[in-house]
Amino acid sequence: MHHPGARDGTTEPAVEPSTGAAALTHRPLHHRQFVIGPARVAPDGGWHASPVEGSFVLSSSPALRVARVRDGAGVVWHLLGRAVAAAPGAPPPEDELGARTSEPIEQVYSRWAGRWALVGDGEIHTDASGAMGCYYRSGVDGALWVSNSPALANDLPGVAPAAAVGPPLLARGHGMDWYPPPATRFDGIHRLLPSQVLRTSSAGPRVRPRRLLDDAFAGMEHDRLIDAIESILRTTLTSYTAAGRECWLPLTGGIDSRLVLAAAAAVGSRFTTYTFAGPGTAPADVELPPLLAAAVERPHVLLPPSLVRPHRRALYDLHTARHSVEVDRELFARSQWGSIPHSALSLRGGIFEVGRGFYAARLPERLPDDPAEAVDLIARRFQFDRFHRGSSAHRDGIRRWLAWMREEPQPGLDWRDRMYLEQTIAGWLSATAQALDLVACELAYPANSQLLLSAVLAIDPERRRRGDHHVELIGRLAPALLDYPINPPEPFVARSAALLRREWHDLLTYPGRLHYLRSRAAWLSDQARARRTPTR
Repeated sequence: MHHPGARDGTTEPAVEPSTGAAALTHRPLHHRQFVIGPARVAPDGGWHASPVEGSFVLSSSPALRVARVRDGAGVVWHLLGRAVAAAPGAPPPEDELGARTSEPIEQVYSRWAGRWALVGDGEIHTDASGAMGCYYRSGVDGALWVSNSPALANDLPGVAPAAAVGPPLLARGHGMDWYPPPATRFDGIHRLLPSQVLRTSSAGPRVRPRRLLDDAFAGMEHDRLIDAIESILRTTLTSYTAAGRECWLPLTGGIDSRLVLAAAAAVGSRFTTYTFAGPGTAPADVELPPLLAAAVERPHVLLPPSLVRPHRRALYDLHTARHSVEVDRELFARSQWGSIPHSALSLRGGIFEVGRGFYAARLPERLPDDPAEAVDLIARRFQFDRFHRGSSAHRDGIRRWLAWMREEPQPGLDWRDRMYLEQTIAGWLSATAQALDLVACELAYPANSQLLLSAVLAIDPERRRRGDHHVELIGRLAPALLDYPINPPEPFVARSAALLRREWHDLLTYPGRLHYLRSRAAWLSDQARARRTPTR
């Protein structure tokens, strides 16, 4: 399926994409992707190739940022993607790598933010939440292949494509609308968890554990934690915008994008805010963003949809190997992402929700001791039998994740917060980010640093689950933004009508109707309990 001559080390002209029949040679595919393995891979003639340690070859899209750094101990590192300093006073990551001598590499990159992968010293490391996905499999004679693209991991020279063990399309917005790591949609292709480091040597275990949190914030008083988070945010936003690159910031009526807006404005960054319009967009997500942007004296742009182009949906599915069905699939099909300048950096609010205890009200504080009961608990809550009936990958992924979690516990980390980090972020958000590598602008997640996540998760659980720390930080950084409501509810009649339409559609569309009615009754009970809980 690859470009002729791409496997023998010859140089090809970086002019035109392949004109062969294989869809995977289409030029927009594999933008910002890489492959590491025993041979060169070139989906089109513009890809670069360079040797890495252990007789491996790094093949990469010309759009992917790759920095090669030799540290003070002589170890050569390849930093793929964009990493920026998150620790106040820290040098840029490339400089910090170059100055390293004996400090553990995990400690070095714990001070970084960004979406990246780091290759060197016989290992592959990912960013704090695994937002830069890492898929790996064994090829001929057990040779290791690694990629941030599930499509490329299943389209390798001399390696037979793996069988699909998931449905051709996930149920968007229902159940677990991602393939739970370490499983993927393909048998024999695995996904690295944020709590794992991939070893490139064939001797010994393929993965080893790593800590998800930094202990530096444990036991710290609340005001000092807020000081630390503010400082980390300011440093991260300054690092992202220091090069003078054009920045765009997606804005809704929610709290996460507002916090990024506040931090970016507080450090004096120049940026344009934007909102995608279209059917189903909540009124507040259209009405509030221009007001919020004006409050910090920044421009705002509303990006309306154009006509759907079905071939763009197909392109999206090929690029992701059907690992993502998020709303961005429609935004891409309607060319809305193309309205943002190709050279822009998009500063996004994702990952902040890790700290707000998303699963605290949905899952029990303690997992069942019996492994099978624990799998069944998650399968019931996410309705595997209804929305993922044809997917053995879902049960397999959760079973393997729970086994790893029991084998390698993370002291001080609530298992539900770990689930959000290792499943919702490393599974769902990461697949969405990989899908959006198709678009020309680059994505940045200021919350994606071990330092920030560690500080946020050290806050009192009740406070952070209410989002108190978000409000405090916005009040410090750009208090005028608190003059506007956060996620104001739609009128009761409109909410009720929309809910009834969704429920009726789901009842008719998906199997297991009795199970569905029971699950919705449980959901209503949870909602009633949540309403009885005092909130801000």
